[in-house]
Formats: sequence, structure tokens, C-alpha cells
Amino acid sequence: MKKAVIYARFSSDNQREESIDAQLRACRNDASSKGWVVIREYCDRGITGTSDNRPEFLQMIEDSKTGNFEYVIVHKLDRFSRSVQQTLSYISELRDNGVELKSVIEKFDDTPEGEFMRNTMSNISQFYSRNLSREVIKGLKENAYKAIHTGGIPPLGLKVNPVSRKYEIDENEEIIVKRIYQMYIEGKTHLQIIKELNDCGYTNKQGNQFTKNSLLSILRNEKYVGTYVWNKSAAKNSKGKRNGNKQKPEEEIIKIPNAIPAIIDIEIFGKAQELMKARAKGDEPRRKATTYVLSGLIQCECGSHMHGNRRKAKTRPNPNWKEKPEYVSYRCGGRKTKANCEVPEIRKEYIEAFVFDELEKVIFNDNNLEHLLGLLNGRILQESAKNQDKIYLAQSKLDKVEKEIGNLVKAIAKGIDAEEILDELSTKKRYKAQLLMEIDNLKNSEGIGEITIDTMRELISEVKPFLMNNSMPELKALLKKFVKSITIGKEEIEVIFNLFFSFGIDYDYLHIRKTINRNDLYVPFARRLSLKIQRLIELERSS
Repeated sequence: MKKAVIYARFSSDNQREESIDAQLRACRNDASSKGWVVIREYCDRGITGTSDNRPEFLQMIEDSKTGNFEYVIVHKLDRFSRSVQQTLSYISELRDNGVELKSVIEKFDDTPEGEFMRNTMSNISQFYSRNLSREVIKGLKENAYKAIHTGGIPPLGLKVNPVSRKYEIDENEEIIVKRIYQMYIEGKTHLQIIKELNDCGYTNKQGNQFTKNSLLSILRNEKYVGTYVWNKSAAKNSKGKRNGNKQKPEEEIIKIPNAIPAIIDIEIFGKAQELMKARAKGDEPRRKATTYVLSGLIQCECGSHMHGNRRKAKTRPNPNWKEKPEYVSYRCGGRKTKANCEVPEIRKEYIEAFVFDELEKVIFNDNNLEHLLGLLNGRILQESAKNQDKIYLAQSKLDKVEKEIGNLVKAIAKGIDAEEILDELSTKKRYKAQLLMEIDNLKNSEGIGEITIDTMRELISEVKPFLMNNSMPELKALLKKFVKSITIGKEEIEVIFNLFFSFGIDYDYLHIRKTINRNDLYVPFARRLSLKIQRLIELERSS
């Protein structure tokens, strides 16, 4: 028995749920009359047929690849699509999957005449849709010239009078819009504005928390200065999708000044537009470049990377100071998108000093060499023992397969030359070659023996000058060899160091973990390597 699925759709509030029921009933009857069994029904409600962005429709196309059904039944061809291009494309895709489209109303066969009639009906359906759209736009344009709301959700701070259908100020939301513009022209960043709005419990028109996109749409909206704007967004593309950032030519956009009660003064709106353009072009005053030597290594406990950040203090600690002090820190990158990470930023000079100070104590301190040497040699012996176990296991397998090969050769010598024996002999020989190669590789990877303290001192004496005399790129490269990770938490900081030396060892580095409480981090450091490193950074920055 042939299997079929049904696709039904209605496009707007002018059609009702009963429309779907009527389509399904007609399609079921059609399938029953042909002796087909319906295994699934796909229904899209309130979605236009000019676009293929229909969840149930796309699921049906995807399911056609499984081979579970042979037919798709629709009530009329325009329920499938109102686009000729999409109709032909998806019919072709269905056929590639072994599925035929059948219409209850229009009876198309698979002859050239049937193909012609189907394409003709698809063209008529598309013409009807576009003609209807043109007539609707005429009415909307007339409403626009009268500054009447033409549909959709009004902007934050405005509402629509249910009788006149004209915009009015929403006093409950007006204060939010004014606050946004005020913060923006004061120089606050998008993230700072979003955080303040969300912390105050304010939401956008849809009741959601503010994002960068919703904030920018408010800052660019000319309705807030009293200008009615209609037909600004570019038309949908051939796939029924619209680019919200693309606009129509100015001559096609209807703008009526002073048609809406203004919320924002025209001068404030103009300043906001200038500031947005300046930020987009990077015309704002540029700060002096800062080198963040821990970038790429330092991360937040929330999982996001931490990035360098410069900011001015909100107040002057000393009223006699002319300018507010500037703080340089590492800040969680997740704040740029999530705006909900609670891990505070960490001052750059303190965390860098701690890392360099611990690096000196762990790796470059002569008093710690014997302890370090013991850890390293212990790991070498441990890995060497594992390697010997692998060699012993591979050798045991080799002895076994050599014995099996010998037995097969004896069988052939006795005159047994069955094809199965010859194939098995060939397989065993290939396996033997693999085992010989594995044993050879394991023996070659045994590496070095025990490391002496003199060898350690020699290697450290070669590496240590890189921390003092070389350029910043080389310093950062060296840090990436010795530091595995730096994790900043709300209360604790963790640094994991690599015991890295060029001993020809291929196994993982030996890791050494160091932690410190955030409050203890701010204790001034004595004369250590870290202070010298900070001077190197300052010299690099000023050069």
C-alpha cells in the first residue's frame, strides 16, 4: 500500500482554523479514494506561502529524504507555495527523493501537458499574491500619509490610540527612552547602558531584557523626535527573508515631520547620531596602546576569556586632582554578550606581578631546583615504566603471531594449499609487520634517562635571560610555554604552570598548581623578578 503525507497551510487572521480542517478533510478523502495510507500531517498556521520559512513545510521536505512515503498531498497548489521559483525547486527536490506532489483540486498528471498546467497555475498563484500585496500596500501608503499606525508593535515609549490609530506617548515607558539617550550622549558604552537598564528591571517592548540590537534600534528611531517613518526596510529577497539593516532608497521612504508627539529633543537625537557614526568609524580619541602579556592565557571561572580593559574611575579619590585616575585590568569577555558574569575585573599590574613572581619561585629559583628535579625525574621514570609495559605487550603479541605463521607454513608444506590458508597467512604477515614497527617506535621513544641538577641549572641559565632582556613578543611566547592557564574567580585565583624543558619528552608536561585569595593578591610585592618585568613592560610601552 502506498504511503502519503498531507501538507496544509493558511496565511493570515482573515482565514480561520477551520481552513486547515477543511484542507485536511479533503486530502484525507482523496488519499482514501486512491487506497493510500496517510502516515503524517504537516500544518503551518498563519504563515505566508510566498516564503519557504515555514517550520512544518521544511520538516516535510527533510522527511522526504527518508523514503518513508511516496506522495505529498495538498488541497490546492497555492497551499504548497505561492512562489513559482520555490514551487519548481521543491517539486524537483521531492522527485529526487522519490516523492510526487499531488493536488486534490488541480489534477496534474506526469505528461508534458500536466507539467505545463502545473507551472501555469503556479504562475497564476504568484500573480494573485503579488497583486494582492500591491493593493494592500496602496492602502497602507494612504494610512502612512495620514500618520496612522500601519501595524506591528509600536516603539518603546509610544502606544497606539485604539480609536484614531495614531501614536501617543506611553508615560510609563517614556522615562526609559529619555534615560537611554541621556546615558549615551554622556559617553557610556552599550554594555554599561544595558547593565543599568537591566539592573533597574526595565525591559524592551517585548518584555525582554535589553540587548545591543534593541538599544541601537531605539537610538536610531526618528519617531522619537516626532517624525513618522514608513516603508524604510528593504523588501524580502527571493527566499522570503528580510535584511533589517538594509534600507530602501530615500525617495521610496515616507517621512512626515512633527506627525508624532516627540519624546527626544532634536539636538539630543542629533548628538546621538553623530556619536554613533564616530564610534562606528573609530573617530573617537584613541588611547595609548597597552601590552597585556597574559592575553590568551587568562580566563574567567565562567569559561569566557578575559581581555584587557582600560577605564577611568567614576570619582576623584583626591579632590585636588585635575583628572580621574585610569585603571587597567583584565575583564571577563562574557560581559560583552551575556552581561551577567559576576566575577569582578582584576587589576593588570597585580595579576601580572603575581604570575611572574610565582614563575620565579617555581621555575627559576635555585633553592627549588632539587624539588623540581625530583618531580621531573619521577615523571620520567613513570612514563618509562609505562613504555616498557607497552613493549612487553607488543612483544608477546609478536611471539604469538610468529608461532601462528609457522604453523600455517607447515600446513602449506604438507600440501594443503587451500585459498583460506593462503589468505590467513597474508593477514598474519601484515599484522607481524605492524607489531615490529610498533616495537621499534616504542624503543625509539624511550627518551633520556635521569636528569642531573647540573643539566637543570644549565637549561635555566639559558632561558632566564629571555625574561629580562628580550622584546615583548618573545616574553609572551615564553610565558605560553611555562603557563598552562590562569583562572580568575570571585574569591580565588589559580595559576597552573608547565614544567617545560626541551628534554625530547613527548608526554604531557608536569603541571604545578598555585592559588591565592583575591584579597591577598593586593599585598605589595617586594623586590622580586616581577618588579623588573613591570619595568620591562613600561619600557616597551614607551618605545
